[in-house]
This record gives sequence, structure tokens and C-alpha cells, in this order.
Amino acid sequence: MQLINQTYYKPLTGLRFVAALMVFFSHFPIAGLPQPVKEFVAQFQVGVPIFFVLSGYLICSRYYDAASYNKRWFKTYFVNRFARIYPMFFLITLLNVLYKNESIKIFLINITFLKGFFTDFVFTGIGQGWSITTEECFYFLAPLIFMLLRKGINIIWLCTCALTIGFVLVFIFKPLNLYGFFGDFGFMMVFTFFGRCVEFFTGVWLALYLKEKKLEQKKSAVVTYSGILGLMVVIFALSLVAKNESGLAFETMWIIIHNFLSPLPVALLLTGLIYENTFVSRLFSGNIMQLLGKSSYTFYLIHLGVFHKLFITNVAENIILLLVFITFLSIILYKCVEEPLNLFVRKKLSP
Repeated sequence: MQLINQTYYKPLTGLRFVAALMVFFSHFPIAGLPQPVKEFVAQFQVGVPIFFVLSGYLICSRYYDAASYNKRWFKTYFVNRFARIYPMFFLITLLNVLYKNESIKIFLINITFLKGFFTDFVFTGIGQGWSITTEECFYFLAPLIFMLLRKGINIIWLCTCALTIGFVLVFIFKPLNLYGFFGDFGFMMVFTFFGRCVEFFTGVWLALYLKEKKLEQKKSAVVTYSGILGLMVVIFALSLVAKNESGLAFETMWIIIHNFLSPLPVALLLTGLIYENTFVSRLFSGNIMQLLGKSSYTFYLIHLGVFHKLFITNVAENIILLLVFITFLSIILYKCVEEPLNLFVRKKLSP
């Protein structure tokens, strides 16, 4: 019995590094740029929506048809997700907590993926690791989502239910002020799965749509470049409505563009990369981009935190040198730590 669809999409692996690189530059804007350009680059954090849509697409593509909902399938699914995410996350979290001299409570709330639910803890440990909580929520709920979709439940209805649950949680817990657990509506929309569910569901919808349509490879480049252009338009629109230097804003218009519109050009781009033979798809499929894409998870985890702080403190406050350092270090950690641990955990725990 096949427990997973083993289809591998090379261009999408290369896209993972591009998304991580976008997030890097949103956190480290290059000095000397004109203010409008700085504001534009700050919105490169749409690399995170790219990750979320991509996760929805890949998890649905790999597991939707193969899901049999027996003990063996569930164990294989959760072991694969655990091996892929947790070992490296645990180690980098430990290093960051030790470096920042944070408490055991902070450590525990980080390694249990709970920090992403609390405004008081969201940037502790690995600051950017809040998005891992969001990803893990999707991974945990994906089997249930697939089961409901198989039973004919409309994906828009599921998405609406997830958003509603988020608003209800804020309504219940905001007055209690439990370390900011679902502390306000803006936080819920920007940092939690319930607010970001449209991105994941867009990926799931795309996987099911492409599975039904069974498109063939094309030499056209229309869809690919439409997706890229659409992303540029979204980034520009976000830069116009953002109200602070971080590029994050809890204003309604920013959230509408970011959470509900940005997944659309990402879906176009994914479709183009899979089915169109373009310069971009060939570039992303190259050996270098494959290596960078595979190490992009580690790159994302370490680009802010202990390693970047040690570098700028002891070597140089130069963004390009920092990028080179983080890139090579992420490759080394991927080859020497992440990949071996992934294989070890799967071998020990798989049924």
C-alpha cells in the first residue's frame, strides 16, 4: 500500500530558497536605498505566504490520495513531519535560548510549538520561529481537512470555519490576558494558523485542481511570469499601506492584501513552475538551487538569532557578508546535521 505520493517538484524546491531569501532581505534591508525601495523590500516577508501556500500544495499532493486513516498511515505521516521539522528546530531553539539566557519556561513553550499563540512569547527563542507553530497547526489538521474534503465539504466553508474559530478564540481569551494567548484580532490574523489559513487552503485547493485538470507541460511562460508580476504588485500594494518600519501592520487593508490576496499570485507561480518550461523553472531546478532549497529550512531558522548576532558582533556588520555566511552555514548544517537527523528519526520511528 502506498502511504505517500513520492512526486518531487524540483522548481518548487528552488522556490523555497527564494522565499527564504526574500524573508532575509525583509529583515536586513540594504543601507542607502531610497525610502520607497526600503518600504518595498520590507514587504519581501511575503516569502512566508509563499512557504504557507507551498506547504498546503505539497502536503495535499503527497498525502491526499494516499491517506488511508489507519494506524500505519497516521504513524508514517506524523513521523515524516516530525523528522522533517523537529530535530533542527529543537537544536537551534536550544542555542538561541542559551545565548539569550532565557528561562526554562521560555524553552519549554518554544519546543512545544506553543509560543506562536501568545503575544508575550511569540518572538522568544527563534524569533522568526512563530511561523513554525503556524505550519505545525496545518500539519496536525491536514488529515482532518483531507477527510472532510473527501466527504464533500467545500474548501471555502472549511476556510471560513477556521477564520471563525480564530475570532471566537480571541473573543474568549483576550479579556483573560493569559500572557497574550490569542491576545487581539490583529495578532490572530498575522501570527496564527486561523488567521493565515487562506494561504494553506489555497495550496490545498491548487493541488486538487491540478490533480483534476491533469495539465501537460507547456513551453509557454504566461502563467509563471503572471505569478511573478502579481507578487510584485502585491508587495508594492503592501508597501503603500504598511504603517511601520518592520513591514508588519495590523491594519485591515494590509491584512486583506497580505492574507487574502497574496496567495493568488503564489498559486499562479507554483502552477507555472510545475507545468511551464521557462528560464525560471530551469534555474530553480538546477543543482545549486536544489541544494539551496533543501537547506532553506535551516537558513530560515538561523538567519536571525545567535549566529547572525555573533557574526555582526565579531566579524562585520555587512549584510552581503552575513548572507554569504548564513548561506554556507545552512548548507553545512543541512548536510551534517539536518539531513542525517531526518534520516535517523525516520529509520528509528517509521512503521
